[in-house]
Amino acid sequence: MDIQSAAFSELFVLFPVIIQGWVSPVKPADIADGGIPKALYDGQAQGLECLVDPWTELKLRSWIMAADDRVDLYCNGDLVPGAGQTVNPGEETLRQRLYLPHGNLMQGVNRLHYVVTRVGGNSEPSRDLLVLYHLRPVDNLDLVIPADVLKDGVSAARAAQGVAFGFTYANRRAYDRIEFLLGDTQVRFDVPDGTAPITHTLFTDTFQKAGDNPSAVAEFYVVDQLGNRVKSPEKRLDIHLDRLDLQAPTVKGMTGTNFSPTQPEVRVLVPQGSLLPSDKLSVIWQGAAGTPVAGSYTSPQRLVSAGLEIAVPRSVLAYSLGKQVTVTYVVERIDKPTPSLPLLLNILTLPATALIPPKIVEADANNFLDLMALGSNNATIHALLHTLIEAGQPCWLSLEGKKADGTAHNLTLWNGLPAQVNATWISQGFWATALANSYLKQLGHGTTLTIRFKVSLDKSNDPITAAVFPDRAYTIKAVTLVVPTLDNVLDTAGNEVPEASQTVSTTLTLRGTASPGLQVEIFDGSGASVVSKGIATANATTGTWEHTITVPQGARRLYAKSLYHSTDTFSNVRTLTVTAATAPTITSLKGSPSNVEIPNGGTTVESTVILTGAAAKGLKVDVLDGTVSKGQPVANATTGIWTLTVSGLAVSPPVHSFTAKAMYGTQPVSTARTLTVAAATAPTITSLKGSPSNVEIPNGGTTVETTVILTGTAAKGLKVDVLDGTVSKGQPVANATTGIWTLTVSGLAVSPPVHSFTAKAMYGTQPVSTARTLTVAAATAPTITSLKGSPSNVEIPNGGTTVETTVILTGTAAKGLKVDVLDGTVSKGQPVANATTGIWTLTVSGLAVSPPVHSFTAKAMYGTQPVSTARTLTVSAEHDVLTFTNAPYTIAPAGRLKNVELLLSTRNNTPVPRGKLSLTLPANFMYADGGSGQREFITDAAGRVSVSRVKGTRSSGSYSLSATSGAQIASTTVTVTGLGPVGSFPVRNGPYGIAVSPDGTRAYVCNLASNTVSVIDTATNRVLTTILVGNGPAGVAVSPDGARAYVCNLASNTVSVFDTATNRVLTTILVGNGPAGVAVSPDGTRAYVCNMNSLIVSVIDTATHQVLTNIAVGDGLREVAFSPDGARAYVSNTIRHTVAVIDTATHRVLTNIQVGKSPNGIAVSPDGTRAYVSNHASDTVSVIDTATNRVLANIPAGSPTGIAVSPDGTRAYVCNWNSHTVSVIDTVTNRVLTTIPVGSNPWGVAVSPDGTRVYVSNKGSNTVSVIDTTAIKS
Repeated sequence: MDIQSAAFSELFVLFPVIIQGWVSPVKPADIADGGIPKALYDGQAQGLECLVDPWTELKLRSWIMAADDRVDLYCNGDLVPGAGQTVNPGEETLRQRLYLPHGNLMQGVNRLHYVVTRVGGNSEPSRDLLVLYHLRPVDNLDLVIPADVLKDGVSAARAAQGVAFGFTYANRRAYDRIEFLLGDTQVRFDVPDGTAPITHTLFTDTFQKAGDNPSAVAEFYVVDQLGNRVKSPEKRLDIHLDRLDLQAPTVKGMTGTNFSPTQPEVRVLVPQGSLLPSDKLSVIWQGAAGTPVAGSYTSPQRLVSAGLEIAVPRSVLAYSLGKQVTVTYVVERIDKPTPSLPLLLNILTLPATALIPPKIVEADANNFLDLMALGSNNATIHALLHTLIEAGQPCWLSLEGKKADGTAHNLTLWNGLPAQVNATWISQGFWATALANSYLKQLGHGTTLTIRFKVSLDKSNDPITAAVFPDRAYTIKAVTLVVPTLDNVLDTAGNEVPEASQTVSTTLTLRGTASPGLQVEIFDGSGASVVSKGIATANATTGTWEHTITVPQGARRLYAKSLYHSTDTFSNVRTLTVTAATAPTITSLKGSPSNVEIPNGGTTVESTVILTGAAAKGLKVDVLDGTVSKGQPVANATTGIWTLTVSGLAVSPPVHSFTAKAMYGTQPVSTARTLTVAAATAPTITSLKGSPSNVEIPNGGTTVETTVILTGTAAKGLKVDVLDGTVSKGQPVANATTGIWTLTVSGLAVSPPVHSFTAKAMYGTQPVSTARTLTVAAATAPTITSLKGSPSNVEIPNGGTTVETTVILTGTAAKGLKVDVLDGTVSKGQPVANATTGIWTLTVSGLAVSPPVHSFTAKAMYGTQPVSTARTLTVSAEHDVLTFTNAPYTIAPAGRLKNVELLLSTRNNTPVPRGKLSLTLPANFMYADGGSGQREFITDAAGRVSVSRVKGTRSSGSYSLSATSGAQIASTTVTVTGLGPVGSFPVRNGPYGIAVSPDGTRAYVCNLASNTVSVIDTATNRVLTTILVGNGPAGVAVSPDGARAYVCNLASNTVSVFDTATNRVLTTILVGNGPAGVAVSPDGTRAYVCNMNSLIVSVIDTATHQVLTNIAVGDGLREVAFSPDGARAYVSNTIRHTVAVIDTATHRVLTNIQVGKSPNGIAVSPDGTRAYVSNHASDTVSVIDTATNRVLANIPAGSPTGIAVSPDGTRAYVCNWNSHTVSVIDTVTNRVLTTIPVGSNPWGVAVSPDGTRVYVSNKGSNTVSVIDTTAIKS
């Protein structure tokens, strides 16, 4: 597609570049002229070879390619550095070979053209060649084969069903083709459009072509429309269409892979599958490894038509109990046997219910064997039937018991062969054997007789592998059983605890009777809450038993239970109550009648006290004062609490020690509780001193100290409450020996100033002392709060300058007290601070001009005589001069003034430091923070004030800017120009980047093809001058103060810095390769430069014009924009299709935001919440939320390039390269309001400070278009 303007008068026609070996046509139709396989580009060391035919076709006259003509290759509108050629002599009729280096082609459609430049400077571009390129090859190829096919392969039946193969891979594109290789065949098909899964189903015919193979290779290639091929990893599968596919058999009654030997029969089930009636069939039951031959079985061969259910003898189970057997079948077809898949079957062990142990016929239903009922007869044991019983199985039978003394008494009856199961045993259902009476009579009463029985089910006569039957246990009954009794319950002293009585003993000894040698169990309680207290054994001769137990407090119910009766049999019950044997305590000691607790070791003036404590419930304690009993109170039967009132306590001796002695048990004694009885002396205040002075303050006196020390007397060892009025200030304790107390009180308030102290006794009737009063005055450190000239009465700032020799000083001090005002060390007077406000004032006259500096302090004439902070001034003999040093000022509507510079000096041009002046802005002008009107400023050490970022009014005209300092007034003019006409005007060749100065009076346009910058007067829209800069100027930015402009020179890898006042280049800074975009930080200290071809952003110090650092960002960097606070920089990356977010404090990339393809222009909204990015190759503008770094919306545009946001943030203006228009976007709705035609191939865009003009650089027509935004309809 030819993107050149149809109206442009071409000098000659240049055909597109020629690419040999490319793919043409490509799909869809008209997307591109052809496609570039990776083999032609990525696979070539020099990159893509582009051929250029000699230019010979003319419109006006004959002209052929000449020596020293130059041809340069462009990719996507950008010059490709190093890809050009100069025609050498002799080559005038030869093709030129140009090579596009790696990394230039982007994903999708790319535009290639070349520019021919004559020796004389005339140049012309060729027609465009649009080529399709796939940046990322397909990868992660995976052939998805059904799980059953991977496991079992493809049989004839499975092939007939059809096998669906899946094909997955990354970077899928329309018009891809898949070549599927399976065994000896290949299948080709086109990949469907969209994202639906890719599948292809193969049937029998394809698998027949692939051929039977137990390890057939399966793999596929993905071939895109450009011929790029990528192969998947190979997989293997078993193709066996001509082989019988015999599934494993099953066994009737199996559960999962388990089979219970209790099943009544064993029948193997063969699946029908593809078997034919004429096939011959046999079943093989293979016992577990190591089993005898009898544990396996092979059925006779028979026709399938005879049935698929084949019986196996049940006897084989006995040989594989708890083991795994293998069950298969063999099918013979046309004399060819084929084995089936095996069934691995777990034969379970026999459950206990299948192994019934032998029994003693004479025992009762509860398994008691009564030897006394047996008399002298033998007992009889019956061995019973069991599962899998078979004649010839060896048996083991033994009995285990104990004699009366507990020694073992065992008997073996059968010990394997010759003992074995016989036919009679099986036919009659049991086998009887005698148990000798002589053996039984030696068993102890109540002992257990256990029958142990084993059978070798596999007839191996090995007791280790024999099946162990459950034990059968019997209880031996050999003596007369009597009902137990409980005769005695004794406490720890050996005393009987009668029925329904109480005891404090928690250890009890119980005695009673039972059957000799037999056991009883002792219980406490009844029902579900009963607790076992252990087992006692009756004496073998007397039948008496004894057992000691411990019990908790509370009601007890004790009895014995027989452990030898077959039914529950109990003794008589003994009930009693156990109470806690609590050691006595004294828990409280209170004075009476005050009822106030007296702490242990404390003091009281009361001679009656109330003691309270705890003891064993319902029992007495003896309360002693020393060794003298004061009473024997009884502890409450429920709570255990006792109380006693003791009166008549002596003051002399004063110390009393009370104890409580238990009248029960071991008569423990409580811990002593002591107190001292003191005389009830009334408190006094005997002294009141200031602190830290330690000077006595007389009653009713005054002090400036806010801390005082009070001293007085009170009852010895007791507290007083010291009150200031009604507020407690502390509770000191009177010395236990002298009765003197002392208390320091701090923080006495100055207001109210009067304080009245009393001491109130915290004992007895709480008498109060006589009051002691004082007045506190504030000891304020003196200050100087104001210093004014006289007679002007104007405040002189600290360190300031004045021409007046009389000053008025004002300050604060302690109310009613004096300060000494000093000039250096010379006293100038001793004013008295107002008694109510504490403010003092003093007029000092006759200040000397030489020396000019005066330092005033105020020294207190009280307390520690603190001195105020010094207040200084300089007395000047001359009047000051105020000057605007960089006037006049000219701006466009709403433009920003250059820094307003003011100088305050004496008439002999000496700067006045720290001088005070005021600046008044005209109406509708604003300071940087949005304020307006008059503001005060203080000069620096050089007498200067600089006011930056003052914004002008939107209305054109002449305005007055004024400043004052004392009586001095300075004024100057601010001119607000109008804006030039709407339309287009010419500039030099290839206008690219554009910027408007902060004051709005100038627009700067980079002329890429003529290595210049055009300076435009926005009031007339005329080019004032043209500045020669480096090669290929692409981007321009102006410093916030408007004093400097920074120009990126794309072809010379430099940045030119020029002075906007003189339009002269000050310096040239070497940066990275291919600098394309530049922006200056909001504070003006840094310039960030995007280097397209060296993957970095260069950071320039604007004070030194040195590169501070280079930030690695990525390839294809185009434009950069700052957030309003300067904390972040946003960089568009045309190759990676991202916007990099840089932390300007650390110079690190915080994140990369994925946007559309080939992002170019970028702009940030005035409030910093949004960033707008033009995506040239995807025809969109991405809107980024700068708080989350996420794309909120993508707005349609047409091959967008440059972008700018209006000063109020409501509009964004986007250049559309191919459609030669500017789109106007509503930033609230993110919709295009309108599209405005401009010149050919618009690239750069900038907005005037008032937002009413948009300036657009048109690279294709070498013009700048001016748009009136007020005419745009919403």
